Amino acid sequence: MMPRVYCVSGLPVPLNPFASDCRQALASFTMAKESEKEITTQEELDERMKSLMLADDMPIELYDGEQEKFRRAAEREHAEAIKQRYANSMDLGPSTMSRQEYLDFITLRYAPLSKTLQRSTGSDSLVSDFERERTLDHKEETQGFILADPSTKHRATRQMWPRDPDGKILAPNASQGKTAPNGIDLWAATVENFFDIRRIPLHPGVVTWNSASRILSWMKKHGEAGYAPDMIEMAEHEPDPEEIKPYPFENLLMDLDGTKASLRGMDAENSPLTPFSRFSPTPLLHQRIPLHLLPKRIIVHDPADSLSASYVEDEAVTWPDAAEDVTHVYRLSLSSSGTNKLQTELDELKDSRAREEKEVTRWLSEGSGKGPLGETRPKERGFLVVPAGTTPGKIVPAVFFMWDAKPCPIAEIGGDGSPEKEEEKGEEGERSGINRNDIFDGTKDDDEADSHLYISPRELTGEGNHSFVYTVEWDLPLSSILPSQHVICKDCVRQRGMEILAEVDGPNGERKDRQWTKKTGLVEEYEEEPVIKPQWEHIAFDANGKEIIDERTGRMAFYVENELTGDEDFEVKKKRRYVGPVRVIQTGGAGWKDLGKGSEGVCDHLRQKYAVYWGGRKSNPALSSERASASSHFTSRGKPMIRVRAIGKLSIEHDDHLVKEADNYQQFPTHFFEHWSGLNMCKPLMDPFPIDALVPQFYGYYIAKKQSRRQYKSPILLLEHCGTSVSRELQTMTIDDR
Repeated sequence: MMPRVYCVSGLPVPLNPFASDCRQALASFTMAKESEKEITTQEELDERMKSLMLADDMPIELYDGEQEKFRRAAEREHAEAIKQRYANSMDLGPSTMSRQEYLDFITLRYAPLSKTLQRSTGSDSLVSDFERERTLDHKEETQGFILADPSTKHRATRQMWPRDPDGKILAPNASQGKTAPNGIDLWAATVENFFDIRRIPLHPGVVTWNSASRILSWMKKHGEAGYAPDMIEMAEHEPDPEEIKPYPFENLLMDLDGTKASLRGMDAENSPLTPFSRFSPTPLLHQRIPLHLLPKRIIVHDPADSLSASYVEDEAVTWPDAAEDVTHVYRLSLSSSGTNKLQTELDELKDSRAREEKEVTRWLSEGSGKGPLGETRPKERGFLVVPAGTTPGKIVPAVFFMWDAKPCPIAEIGGDGSPEKEEEKGEEGERSGINRNDIFDGTKDDDEADSHLYISPRELTGEGNHSFVYTVEWDLPLSSILPSQHVICKDCVRQRGMEILAEVDGPNGERKDRQWTKKTGLVEEYEEEPVIKPQWEHIAFDANGKEIIDERTGRMAFYVENELTGDEDFEVKKKRRYVGPVRVIQTGGAGWKDLGKGSEGVCDHLRQKYAVYWGGRKSNPALSSERASASSHFTSRGKPMIRVRAIGKLSIEHDDHLVKEADNYQQFPTHFFEHWSGLNMCKPLMDPFPIDALVPQFYGYYIAKKQSRRQYKSPILLLEHCGTSVSRELQTMTIDDR
C-alpha cells in the first residue's frame, strides 16, 4: 500500500503503509464520517487517531473481497474530511518553513555538536548524542554558532527519497539524468536535489546517493512516478546546467563609474593610463577566451629587463616616468594540440552559421506560394511591420523587414580554412610553433591589431627553481572578451526597408503586386494568462522513509518551492498577434553596426546609447576630466581595449618546462576551464561539490618574434590570476570548501 501524507495548514496526517490488515482504513473511514465533536488542536487529533487506529472491534468479514477497493475509498473520504475540518476550525499560523529555515534545520539536525558546543560554552565536557534533540531547542545564538562553525557541513545529502514498498530493485547505472559537460553522472541544481535512496525498498541497509533527475528517469521507467508526486514534480522542474561567467565584463563596460574600468578607444585624448596605478585598480581577468579570439601578437613593455628571467634589483621602474620604455614584439605560438583545438573552434562557428542559414532558407520556402508564415518567422533576423491603427480582423500581409546574419569574422587560416603546419626555429633553436600572421580575418600586422603587455619587477608574485611569476597588466582588445560587438539598429533597418518598398512598389504603391493587396493575413486578439510557477513541497524524510518532525513546532519539516506571497499579478491581459503570410523585405547588412570601430562605426541612433562603450560618461557629467583621464586608457589609433590583470610566467634560459606546460593547457578539454551551475557528486567524495574550473584560464603562450644570441628573452605563458595559495587559507576554510 502506498504511503501518503495529507498536509493541511502544515499539519501532517500520516497513514501507516505497512498495516497488516484493514484496521487503518476502517479507522480512517470512521473518522471521516464522525462529526459529533469538533477537533481544534493537534493534541485532540493525535488522541482521536490513536484511539481509532488501536480499535479492535473491526468486522472480520470485511477483510476479504472488496478490501482494496474499500481501503482506497476510505482514504479519499479521510483526506476530504481532514481538509474540510481543519480549514474551517484551525488557525495554526505559518504552515511551512522558508528555504533557508529548512536548510538550517537539516544542517542542525546532522551537525557534529560535540566539539562545537564545547568551544561555544567553554566547557570540557562533551555533548552526547542523547542531548542532540534537546540542543536544537537551545538559544538562537547557540544555533547560530553551530551554523557558522567551519566544521559544520552545509553541503551534504540529508534527504531520503521514499520508495514504494512493492517497487523494483534500483540497480547501479540503471538510468540517466542531467549532466554538466564534465560527464560526471550525478548532477543537481541545488543540494536539495540530491537524495539518499534505498536500492531495495524494504531493505534499510542498502542505500545509495542519487540525483533527482536520475531518480525521476528511473521512476517513470519502472512505474513508480506516482508514489511521491511532490518530489516528482520538483525533479521535473529542475533547471538544466548553465555555464556561469565568473566576471561580468558586459556590466563592467556599462558601469559609468570611471574608477572601475580602464578603457581605450578612438574618441578620447591620447593620454594612456599609467600601468599598475593604485588610483584606478585594474580588474582581474577571469573569463575564458577561446583560442581563435586570443591576440595574435602583443607588444611587451619591459623597461627593467624582466624578460631576461633573472632577479631584477631595480624596483623603482614606473610609467611614464621610465627613462626609456623598452618594448619587444611577441607572437602567439600554438602546439599541435592547440592547432587542432583552434580548428575545432572555427569548424563549430562555421557549422553554427550553416545551421542558422538552413533554418532561414526552410522558412522562406514555406507558405505554398503565398509567402512564409509570420507565426514561424525567425525573430532574431527581423521584425514585423503592421500599419498603425490596425484592428483585429483580416488585413493585407504584414511586412517582415529581414536583415542578414550577424557578421562573424571567422579566421582565414592558410587560405583554405586549415591551419598552417609550418614550424619555425628561432635563432636559439627554440621551438616556436605555427605561423599565425593571418589568423584574424582582415587584420593586418600593424599597431591596430596589437595588444600591449606591461611587466614590472615590483609585481613579482612568485618564483621557483626554473621560473618567475609576475602580475602583469594587459591591454586586451574588447573583441577578445566580447566577440559580439555587432549590434542591430532597427531604426536603420526600418529606414532601409521603407526605401526598398518605395523603389519596388512606387511612391504611392502603384506598382505593388496584387498578391500583397489581398487580405490573407489576420490580426487576432487573445488573452494572455498570468504565468504561475509550479509549486511543490520539499519534505525531509529520515533513513526509514518517515517524515522528520521539527521538535520546536511539532510540525513536519518542509518548505514550499515558489510559494505564493500574495503580491502576484494574476490579471489576464489582452494582446494582439499577427498570423498568416508575410512579405519579406531583405534589407541586407545595413542595420548592423560595429561597436569595435568606435563611434564612427555606428549611426546617430546608437551613438549616444553606446557612448560609454568607448569611455564616454554620458550619465555622470560630474566626473572630473582628471578622474576620467586617470581611469580610462585611450589611444588615437586602434580598436577599443580594456586593461586587465593576469599572470605572466617566465622561464630561465635553456629550460623547456614552460613550453610543455603551455602544451598541457592546450590539451585540456574545454570543461576544465569552465564554471557551471549546480553541484556534482562522485566517489570517493561523500558530499556534493560545486562545478568550478579545474585549472587557471589559459591566455596564450607567446614567444619573442626576434631572439638574440646575446640577450635572452623568455617566452611568456599568460594565465588567470587565481589569488593567493590555498595553503594560506586552509585554516579558515569551511569543511565544505576543504
